[in-house]
Amino acid sequence: MKKMLIILLTMVFALSVGIMGIGCKEEAIEEEEAIEEKEAVEEEEAIEEKEPQEVEPVTIEIWDYQTAEAWNNAYNEIIALFQEDYPNVTIERIAQSHEGGEELVKSSLLSGEYPDLVPIEPGFFESTVEAGYIIDLEPIISADSEWLSWVESYLSSPNIPYKGKGIWRISADTYHIVVFYFKDIVEQYGLVDPALSISDYEANAEVLEAEGLLPLGNTYSGNYQAANSFGVFVSQQLGDSTEAWELFRQAANGETSWQNDYFKNALEGIARLYAISSDDAISLAYDDSVTRLMTKQAVYNMYLGSWLLGDIETQLASDVEADNVGVLLYPGVNDDVDKYFYGGGIGAHYSISSKLDGYKKDMVLAWAKFINSPQASAIFLKNSIFPAGAPVENAGEIVSPFFTKYLEVVNTGHLTPQFNISLVQSVPEINDGYLNNFARLFTGEITVDDFMVEMDELCGYEG
Repeated sequence: MKKMLIILLTMVFALSVGIMGIGCKEEAIEEEEAIEEKEAVEEEEAIEEKEPQEVEPVTIEIWDYQTAEAWNNAYNEIIALFQEDYPNVTIERIAQSHEGGEELVKSSLLSGEYPDLVPIEPGFFESTVEAGYIIDLEPIISADSEWLSWVESYLSSPNIPYKGKGIWRISADTYHIVVFYFKDIVEQYGLVDPALSISDYEANAEVLEAEGLLPLGNTYSGNYQAANSFGVFVSQQLGDSTEAWELFRQAANGETSWQNDYFKNALEGIARLYAISSDDAISLAYDDSVTRLMTKQAVYNMYLGSWLLGDIETQLASDVEADNVGVLLYPGVNDDVDKYFYGGGIGAHYSISSKLDGYKKDMVLAWAKFINSPQASAIFLKNSIFPAGAPVENAGEIVSPFFTKYLEVVNTGHLTPQFNISLVQSVPEINDGYLNNFARLFTGEITVDDFMVEMDELCGYEG
């Protein structure tokens, strides 16, 4: 009996071992098959890496108004760097003059034949937005933490939002309006140096005009320059550009009167400056204004500084090398000004066409973002252009001694945004009236008091 029990247990044990052996063998086979399948997938992925997938070739068309050699050099380098990551993308950039370019953009928008990235000036921005020609970049940039970190400082400027909502253009650079002057002429005639107030400019003008020299040259379309001067002079009196902007905003919307001492003093200061300026300051074309500076027809020149630095460095190379081109902030509207400001805003800027969709739209947005990248900023700085995106971390990329001195002057001042009425909630008629009134003021058609009264009427002030 015991013997039979032992035999039975032995048979059970043998059977169980056999079953376990079969199970282990099956697991081993399954494991081996899994390994083989994984290796096959990895091999397929490796083949795909060696043989890149074909991507759609894309051509992106850009228009802008930057024709200077420094700008062309910068863009060529930035485009080449972008194409290292996107070899399938071709960037076609067309640089045009301001005068012809603005009219071409307007007619192209109306015909529907406009480029993928188009420069749109504030004067006709609201109608462009309302017509649906361009896209709102705010949700796109806000959802991209990296892009937002590169541009959030300049996006906070009143120059960016339109009608209180949306970001309708991105910028490649920011500009500063400063005064360039020629030190040798100042020394030759024993002029007030540095000229820090409007009174100093008037004293210098008495000497220069007697010698047949133009005391002050202005940028093109002088009423736009005057609008910047207005903001600077109001800021000087209040000591704060934010307060000045808020006062301007309230006046532009009819919430408060234009008839106050801050505005009156600022307008009188502008009239004094233009009295010693060129007679054609209002109608002067941009290219002609640049020629005036480069041929030293005026001793002091109030200009969009960072747009012109590259031109100054190339066309006035001997003067720059001799440290003969000086830089000043805006003069003080009063003799006792102790806080100096400069006008400024976004420079080369682009809106993105609403006609785009799919992969091409993705590539256009990739390019727009790259314009604000640290890599692009470094290239701009190297070419004496102050970038809108990520400028601080690339400060070491500045190679021009003249650009360095220029930035030292700017950094001692305080920025005021463009006081162009189209940047607040208004109607085109008010914007046109505001700018036209500067021209009428300079020609003597209206007085400073007339200017303020008319603006109250235009803006609907009922107080």
